Amino acid sequence: MVRTTGIPAILALAVLVMAVLMAGCTGSAAPPEEGGLPRVVASTSIVGDVVAQVGGDAIELHVLMAAGQDPHSYEPTARDIANVEQAHVIFVNGFDLEQTLLTTLRTTGASVPIIAVSEGIEPIPAGEHEEGEHGEEHEHGEFDPHVWLNPLNVVIWAENIAGALAEIDPANAETYHRNAAAYAEELRALDAEIEAAIARIPHEQRRIVSNHHALAYFAKRYDIMVVGTVYAGSSSLAEPNAGDLARLVQAIEEQDIRAIFVETSISDQLARVVAEEIGPQVQVYTLYTGALGEPGSGADSYLGMMRANMETIATALGS
Repeated sequence: MVRTTGIPAILALAVLVMAVLMAGCTGSAAPPEEGGLPRVVASTSIVGDVVAQVGGDAIELHVLMAAGQDPHSYEPTARDIANVEQAHVIFVNGFDLEQTLLTTLRTTGASVPIIAVSEGIEPIPAGEHEEGEHGEEHEHGEFDPHVWLNPLNVVIWAENIAGALAEIDPANAETYHRNAAAYAEELRALDAEIEAAIARIPHEQRRIVSNHHALAYFAKRYDIMVVGTVYAGSSSLAEPNAGDLARLVQAIEEQDIRAIFVETSISDQLARVVAEEIGPQVQVYTLYTGALGEPGSGADSYLGMMRANMETIATALGS
């Protein structure tokens, strides 16, 4: 991995990268060779799956992060960097999800357009949907990047991806937009399916605790309250302290929370310690949040992972 030196230089670089990303793209690249496919790079397995739905057989896709890989802690390999340097376009989530990757992309010197698929989505401040110690909501001042947990936001992803692919490969523009429109219909059907499943859960039971701030977009879309989190920040790299955990245990006991939701891509050890501290009435359930499931898991596509999450949440809260 390429490293920069000096904290001020790193901070300046981070600011520059995010400004460029949320503006849409940076740099320029030669169009695909005649008869060749556009070389496309996607950051996470989730972004990659949506890019695949839109691009189909008209693109050559390389996904940097494998199924199960936590995007917060990912560090690109030499092979990843080589794929980035040869790409015609790179798709990332945006909102500072791919923290290490973004720094590396800028230090490679490659002049490749970088598209933040979340451009145009209204972000939620990290922690906004969490209930505070005395019932008030509070903000942490940073945007929550987990926008894909609302399927309607992924409709915007598909539109952004189609537009970017059409720009570098005009000959297949109609195909990209048609694929995006068809996929958007599937996403809207998924949204209606989840909405119906959550609506069957009594409103007073729609209160959850999660491993870290990953479920705010899901909670806001489907009228669920996030009572607290094991890790304090929207990044899994945030560290809890004893006081935070004591307050979380108290909130779980006072509000009769029966489920803690953890992620496949992040250690669940601390969440299980919290559950054991309270007793057998609190169960730990696993969701797919930052990455797709392994092949054959039933969660190895975006649509599959969201349906798996829907069934897990409905089971945990409806019991």
